[in-house]
Amino acid sequence: MNLFPGRRICLSLFILTLAVASTSCCSVADLHKNQDFVGLERKVDRLDSRLTEEAAALRGEVRQINEQVAALKAPAPPEDRAPSAPEPAPPLPPAEVTGLYTLAREKYVRGQYKEAAELFDRLAAGAPQHKLAPNARYWLAECHYSQRRFQEAVTQFEKVIQDYPASDKAPDAMLKLAYSFHMLQDGHAAMTHLRNLLQRYPKSRAAEMVRKGQTVFQYP
Repeated sequence: MNLFPGRRICLSLFILTLAVASTSCCSVADLHKNQDFVGLERKVDRLDSRLTEEAAALRGEVRQINEQVAALKAPAPPEDRAPSAPEPAPPLPPAEVTGLYTLAREKYVRGQYKEAAELFDRLAAGAPQHKLAPNARYWLAECHYSQRRFQEAVTQFEKVIQDYPASDKAPDAMLKLAYSFHMLQDGHAAMTHLRNLLQRYPKSRAAEMVRKGQTVFQYP
């Protein structure tokens, strides 16, 4: 694209006027034989070429400036953020807790461990202060254990002991915690939890089972 429309025509006409004024030639054909005119015409060609190159360079600079302006206006990429913590479960109305717990236990007895686990998890998260909450957490762990998901079972049994240490399910959870580590082939952790069971809950049914050899463990 020519940035100066008619530029060469104007220059040529100007040169032609000078040549006519300075020579006695009468025709354009004779002008092209005139050395002064030919020299001036060549200068016009060189000037036109240089102006074309300068115009191209200017267009390139304008294009770079436009790209820089567009980059400045572009929205910044979102910053990397740590994943947000999951929202707490909505509280479960107390009137629904007993019925939901009964339904979950029925599914567990029928071997529907996945469905039972979902219900027990909802109970444990939605009614953590309810009297059935320790049981719900314990049976959630048992659902994982029955599906041979022993690491998940460990996590839930530990929560029973940590969150409800005075509940009747705490010693049972400690015994099954030992079972879970046994299934994970971690004998040292299994025996550690057996000793903790006997020390913390010596009068519990679970501790009595250990002392009488009614478990998979042989404890002196």
